[in-house]
Amino acid sequence: MTQVFFESLHRSGIPFVARLLPSRHLLVLNFHRVRDEASPFHDGMIELNSKQFSEHMAWIARRADFVNEESLHTLKSGGRPKVMLTFDDGYSDAHEVVAPILEKAGIPASFFVAPGMLDQRKLGSWDRIAYLVKKCPVKKFQFRGRDFSLEDGIRSACLELGDWSQASLPDRGDEFVTDLASTLGIAPPSREEQSREMLTWDQVRDLCRRGFSIGCHGLSHRVLSSLSLEEQEEEILRARDRLTEEKISAGSFAYPFGSPETYSWETRQAVLRAGFKLIFSFSGQAPKISGIDPSRIDRVAFKSTLAKYDFLLSFPSAHNFAQRFRRSL
Repeated sequence: MTQVFFESLHRSGIPFVARLLPSRHLLVLNFHRVRDEASPFHDGMIELNSKQFSEHMAWIARRADFVNEESLHTLKSGGRPKVMLTFDDGYSDAHEVVAPILEKAGIPASFFVAPGMLDQRKLGSWDRIAYLVKKCPVKKFQFRGRDFSLEDGIRSACLELGDWSQASLPDRGDEFVTDLASTLGIAPPSREEQSREMLTWDQVRDLCRRGFSIGCHGLSHRVLSSLSLEEQEEEILRARDRLTEEKISAGSFAYPFGSPETYSWETRQAVLRAGFKLIFSFSGQAPKISGIDPSRIDRVAFKSTLAKYDFLLSFPSAHNFAQRFRRSL
C-alpha cells in the first residue's frame, strides 16, 4: 500500500511542483554497501547494486545539489534541495564500487570508519550472525531459550537475531556470536573471509586523496550509551588517535548505530571535546538548514526506489512528521 502511494504521487507530477519552492531542509542519506555479487554476510547491509546506485545518483543530481562536509558550515536555505551522502562501517565496496561511480559523476561523500574494526579485520556482529545463519544446516533451531525458523527466509532470522543481540547485549556482540556458533555447530567466519569485505588503510587514504571525506565511527562500533563515560571517552579518543596515526584527517563523527538510545548528552560532549566539528546521528529526520546544529545532524536511510526519493526531496516536512509519528507508536 505504501509503495503504491509513493508511485502514484511520483507519476502525478505534484513533487515537481513542490520542488519549485525554495528548499529549506538538508537531506543526509545514509548507506552501507553497494554490491553486485551475493555476500556470505548480512544481505540487509547491501542496499543497492552498482547499476541501481548509479541511476539513483544521476536522478538525484538532476533535481538536487550534492554538498560535502566543508559546505555544511556555510549552507543556506533556498534553491534546489541539498543532499549529502554518507557511508558507514568501512566496507570494501566503498572503494571498489561506490567511489568510482561518485568520482565519475563529481559527487562528494563521507565515509565513516571504525579504526578498531579495520585493525582487527573483524566485521560487526550483525554480519557474523548472518554468516552463521546462512550456513545453518537445519530449518529450525533453539538459541538461548528462543525458537527460530528459517522457513520464512534467512533474512528475517538474521534481523531478529541481530536486533536481539543489540537490545539484550548491546556491548557483548562477540559473546553472542560465539554462543550462536556453538549452538549451531558452525565455525565463525575466518579473519581472511572478513578482511575481504573491509577497507584497508591504504584504501581509506586513497579515498582521502581522491577528495572524499573520512569520518570517525567510534573505535570498534560499540553502543556508546552502554558504556561508562570513561569508557566512552576512551573509545572516542583512541579512534581519533588511530586515524591520526594513519595520517587521516577526520573532522566528523557518526555515532555507531546512531539511534537516540545509543548515545547521550554526555556522549555528544565527549565527541566535541575530542575535537570533532560535525556529529551525525540516525533517527530518520531531515534537519532544517536555517537552524542546523553541526553537533546534531540527523541522517535519513537510503531509499530503494526513485518514487521514495521523489517524496523525500519534495516533501521533507511530511517525511519528518511521518518519522516522528512512527517513533511515537
